[in-house]
Order: sequence, then structure tokens, then C-alpha cells
Amino acid sequence: MSYKESDFGAKDGIKEIIIKLNDGSENTIYGNEFLWNAYRGTTVTHYLLESILISLEKYLIEIAQFEVPENKLLKSIINHLLASTNSSAIYSVLTSAFIAYAKAFGDSILPVLKVREFYEWDTHRATREHSASAIYDQEISYAQKEKGEFNRLPHRIKYQRGLREFLLHYQINGGLLNKELQIIFDDFYEKCDKEDIFWEKAITEMDIRKYKASIVDKEKGVFQLEVNYPDPVYDAVQTFTEENKNDNLSMHYSHLLRQAKKKKSKISFDEWETIFNHFSSDEIENTMWDSPVTLSVLGLDLFSSELNRPQKEYCVKTIIEALKQVIKEANDRGSFSMQYGFNILEKQLTIESIHLLYEFKNEIIDENELDVLIVYLLTSHLADHEIRGFQKYYRNTFSKKFPQKANELIVILIKYAKFHIENRLNHYGSEQEIKQYREKQFSFIENSILESELPEISSLTFDSHEAHFLNNSLLLIVSNTNNEFFQNYILKMCELILVDLKLENNYSYSRSRKSRKINHTNLVDLRFYFNEILLFNEVSISKTLTDRLCHPILENDFKLNHNLKDLYEFISGIFNTTVTRLDDIINEDNEVERYRNQFWELWKYLFEKVKTSENSFFVKEILLDVNENYWSIKSNSWKGFVHNKIQYKEFVDYFKSKSLPHIISVFSSFGEKVFLPSGVNLIVTNLKDDESSHKSLDSKNAVKLTQVLFNNHIQEIKENQSLIEDFVYILNKMIDLDYCEAYLIRECVITYKKSA
Repeated sequence: MSYKESDFGAKDGIKEIIIKLNDGSENTIYGNEFLWNAYRGTTVTHYLLESILISLEKYLIEIAQFEVPENKLLKSIINHLLASTNSSAIYSVLTSAFIAYAKAFGDSILPVLKVREFYEWDTHRATREHSASAIYDQEISYAQKEKGEFNRLPHRIKYQRGLREFLLHYQINGGLLNKELQIIFDDFYEKCDKEDIFWEKAITEMDIRKYKASIVDKEKGVFQLEVNYPDPVYDAVQTFTEENKNDNLSMHYSHLLRQAKKKKSKISFDEWETIFNHFSSDEIENTMWDSPVTLSVLGLDLFSSELNRPQKEYCVKTIIEALKQVIKEANDRGSFSMQYGFNILEKQLTIESIHLLYEFKNEIIDENELDVLIVYLLTSHLADHEIRGFQKYYRNTFSKKFPQKANELIVILIKYAKFHIENRLNHYGSEQEIKQYREKQFSFIENSILESELPEISSLTFDSHEAHFLNNSLLLIVSNTNNEFFQNYILKMCELILVDLKLENNYSYSRSRKSRKINHTNLVDLRFYFNEILLFNEVSISKTLTDRLCHPILENDFKLNHNLKDLYEFISGIFNTTVTRLDDIINEDNEVERYRNQFWELWKYLFEKVKTSENSFFVKEILLDVNENYWSIKSNSWKGFVHNKIQYKEFVDYFKSKSLPHIISVFSSFGEKVFLPSGVNLIVTNLKDDESSHKSLDSKNAVKLTQVLFNNHIQEIKENQSLIEDFVYILNKMIDLDYCEAYLIRECVITYKKSA
């Protein structure tokens, strides 16, 4: 069954549109805002469809960017797409490429510009550009960078109203299609209903003929364009302007509140109260520019002792009402027809203000009612970036202020993971079916709040419990927890995740029992979470977690192949990011000695495990040669080595020649001042032990090492014959590998050897 014939298409309001092509023929297509926005990834579509559309747009832009007026290849592709497709998703891609490089399209784009719906849909596309994301791709390393760069193309946000605004600029700059556009606009005027003021206004604002120029500064040659509306539209605009005086004041107040929230400016209680009187007044109509949640958060956070009872009630109830609307919106599949009951710019602030509500529990709101609301929030379908921000807030702020309540809510979410598996909601079921589910869901949440029994951790599986909710529960737990239940839960989740990563990744929306349950976009968050457990939790728990992480690799006859690539990269990524997290702690200068000692005790433990297994996994991680995707250390004299240089050399001595590419990387960067120049002897000793290891010098890091040695350490090297000989040995081997940089440096160093 096709999308247009499905319940999804009917619910999403799909339209049938007749396209009049340039050759006189017609093509019927189907579209809505979901399909129009599919190539931007701002609506719910299949990743495959999104990827195909992105690839098409990139291909069209690559051809169009030279803006050759008679680009026959581009025009043939455009004509084929216009005539062959039945989806507005293709038309939206053509529109985007046209906005980027209009000159190359010529008149081939005219069929697109004759459709009213496309202007409206592209306006919504433009307003959603801020939410276009570049998701980390576990399979394709460069995908995130590629998508990020594509999101930043200038034409994405240059025109705030999309195609409508672009066409005005196009005409002003002498577009080749100005006459044809005027014919299209005249047709729009003729067919426009007299009552359809907003569409007539939109046409007028696109039509350059409706503008007049007035001089602003004659000497500087500055002028402005003003649109000359027809009388009915002008009257409507004037009425709108008068009615929206209040909007301007709301915008001003909202700006003051945002600046205060970001701590870029201070706000006094008198100023806060003035804004409160404006936003809370029954005589002033609420506007989309109001920021009532920001007002409420600042009031409760900064002035709680000065607020009177009505002001406190307003603040608490405002956050609660916004929270309800956020939950409703999150569970609504992002329908374009939905009217937001809150300021969308305050969404993240709303969900990250629940600690303020608990400060007034039972004074203004019943605690049980608040618990129910927060559980609904925890089980709602927030976007990945919203969940990520909320999880950090929950661990760092909410859990510190209300540790017991935070733990209780996490336990309920773990229980809900089982309820969700056993009680699936059919979003397209009858009203009665949905009502029955909602009643059952509410009853479960209420009962879970009242009961204190902990779930049995040993029985948890991704088959019996929804993996999404188990994963979210995990990421809500503070990393330094000393709660035995949560410590065991962390270890159990690690075990389940590792087992899950052995399964085949299923890219469809169906989830069979034998397919992977953990979304690959969550793996980055899990890496960073587990590295915090290793550093911040009790050493005994950190070592047990290390055992769990190493078990699939070291305890079995593990062979790294394509099917197990994700598993190995996930585990090694945790160890990689543990090093960078230690570097963050060093830069923050926060209990450095404590966490450095724990790190090296743990690294010694990891080394002994690898040593006992008699294999070479995790050599790179043990020697701190972490992947560049994770590495962020800029220092050439890293404080992480303090008191632990001998232990590091112990690692190198055991791995011998296998350590070479890694110590070359470390010595040439953050380990420079700790290990050089004496480290040259260590490198050469291992090079001579294994002739095949000379290939480790065939790298950018080796080139950097020779440059660092010559530029920063030559004074000390030339005083030591052993160092000179070993440095020349390295340079000779690199010359054999055709590195001209090594030749130039050797010609300078060799003179010291001769004079020695």
C-alpha cells in the first residue's frame, strides 16, 4: 500500500496536485508538509528516503553551481523529474537547488512556481531549519560532517520565508524569469478569493511591481522599498499592526528575560514584576512572543522569597501547563496541524525546570500529581537532542537537589519499560482503543508511584523490556551513584548493550526479536556515560565494569570482523573517551589527584587483563593513542602523566614493537615534554627488535615527531651521542620511505654526529 492510500497519508492531510509542465502536458503528484520537508530530516520519514533526497539535492547543486544558462544536462534531469515523479518530496529538492543556483535552472523550474501549496510548505520548511540535525552515524564515519556542512549551505536560512522571499530578491536582481513570474502572479491574483487576504498579501509581497522606492539618505544613496498593498490588504495590515503593538512589547520583555536567563544581564525584582503584570494580565491578549516560562523560572529561581502567593501560583502553574503541552506535542508525531500551547523556544527550559516544581510540592501542587506528570514526561517521545540535554540536567541538577525523588522516578521508568512491551499503543486505532490504553497507562503510573518494590535486575532483557526506556533510565542515573540497586543496574545494562551489539543492525522501522534494539544514535551518549562511571564511581564498580566491557573481547575467541565491528568500536570508544574525560578534569582543575589516581589504577587493571589474555586488543587505548574523533588534548606536557611515567613505560616494554605507532603518536603530541628527547632511545630499541615495525614510521605522526625533536629538543640531543645516533637512525629509515622532510632534517643533524 502506498503512503497516499494509507491511514498515515489520510491523517497527514496528503493533497493531490495537478502540475502543468512546460510542454503542455500534465503530471499528478501527491504532497504535504511531511514530504516537502523530508529531505531536510525535520519530519518523520525513513532514513533511506531522506538519504536518497539529500543525495539528489547534492547532485543537482554540483551540476547547477556553475550557473551556465543553457545547462542541457541539468534541464534534462529537471524535466525528467518533473514529469516522472508523483511525490512533492522531489519537487521540494528541485526548489531548494533552484534557490541556491537559480540562473542554471532557466525556465525549467516554472512548473514548480505555479503551485500555491509549494510556497506555503517552503515557508514552513524555512522556519524549521533550526531543527535540522546532523546525527552521528556509527556505520559511516564522515556522514555527520557531510550532513553538518550540507545543513550550513547559505541558502538554507538566507530567506526566512523560503521561496516567497527568494523570488522577491530574484526579481530585484534582474532575474531571467521576471516576465514569466509576473504572468504566474497575475494568475494567482485572478484565482485568489476576495476573503483570502493572507494569500493575496503573500502574492503582493512577492511581486516586485507592487513595490515603490523612497530615498532614505540622498547623500549616501540609500533607499528603501515599500510594498504597496491593495486597499483590502492594506486595511488588514493596518489593523494587524495596531493589534500587534502588544506583540512588540512582549518581544522586548522576552528579550530582557532571555538575557537575564543567560546571565548576560541582571534583572531586578521590580523589572520582573513589571513583566509579570504584562504577561499575567487578563486584559492583554497572550502572544506567540510571550516567554511566560522564562519569567516563571527566573521568578522562582531568583525571587522566591519576594514573591507573593498569587505570583508563586502563577509561576508554578505556568511551568506545569507548558510541561503538559510539551508532552502532548512530543507524542503527536510532530503534526504540522497542531497549535502549540507554549513558546517553542522555551521547550528545553520547560523540561529542565522540574526541580523548581518540587520545591513547591504540596504547597501549590500535590506531589503525587507532579510525580504522574514527570513520569509522562520521561515516557514521552522527545527528540534525541532534547532527551540528551534533559538527561544531563536530570543527573547534574535535579538529582543533586532531590536525590531520593530522582531515584524513585528512574525506578518507575524501568518498570514502565516492561509495561510498554506488554501494552503496545496503536496510534491509528479507534478512539475507544486509544482511550482504554490511556486509562491503563494512567493506572499503571499511579500504582507504580505508590509501590516501593524494586524490579528484579537479573531478569531484565531487551525482549521483556523496551530498550529505549531502559537506556533512558540508565542515562538518568548519576555516574557517581553509591546506590547498590543502580550500580547493579548499570552493570546489567552494560551486559545487555554488549549482547545487543552482536546482533545485526536493522535499519527498517520494524523490530524483530533478533535485530538490534539500541538505536545507534544513542551509542555516543552511552560511551561518554560509561567513561564517567569508570572515573567517578567506586573503584570496585569501575573494575567490575571494565570486566564486563572486556569480557566479549578478551575472554572469548574473539575475531574482529564486520559483524562485530560496532561492538569493538563501542568498547574501545569508552576507553578512548575515558582518557579525554580525564583531560577535561585536569583542565577544570577539580580533584585532579583523586581522579588521576583512579584512572591509572584502572589502566593498570586493564593492562593486566590484556596481558593475561595474551592478545593485543586495546593496546592503542592502554597507550593513550586515542582516536582523533575523541581526542582533544592540546597540551604538550600533559599533567595526566604526573607520577605515572614509569607505569606507562612498563606498558610500552610489554607490548614492544606493537607499541610503536602509538608511542610515536603520544610522544609527538601531549607526551612531548614528559618523554622527549630520551624517548627516542625507546623508539629505536623497539624498531631494531622487529624489522617489520619500520612501517610505523610511515605516518604523519612520525613526520611530526622528527619536526618536534629538531625544533624543540636539538640542543639536548646534540649533547648526547646516543640520542644523535638514534635520531639519525629514525631519519634514515624515513628517508628510505621517501619522506623529504626527514632528508632535510638529517642534513642538519648529521653535522652534530660528525663533530661529536
